Amino acid sequence: MKKSLLILAIALVVCMVPLTVHAAEFTDVEGHWAKEYIDRWSNEKVVNGYQDGTFKPNNNITRAEFIAMIMRIFEPIQKADLSKYEDVTSSAWYYDTLSKAVAMGAIKGDRS
Repeated sequence: MKKSLLILAIALVVCMVPLTVHAAEFTDVEGHWAKEYIDRWSNEKVVNGYQDGTFKPNNNITRAEFIAMIMRIFEPIQKADLSKYEDVTSSAWYYDTLSKAVAMGAIKGDRS
């Protein structure tokens, strides 16, 4: 629990650090209240948009997307065996990220 709170706190601090470089231009964030943060996080490669050039800022974030953001901040190397996670396929876009998150103890979950 303490590690999860620490990760969340660090993520929030990183999100508040001002940047001066230019971020990717998403076609659907102009005028959105979070545009400044989206640009900043995109610039730091913490968040990505979709292949069609959108960010979809009003969509709910998935658990996989949230973990991917945290892992991009910490850049862990060690991976865990996910073979017992029946709902995670090795072809999933988040498989590698999830493996690293489990290895570093950032997340725990039901393995079946």
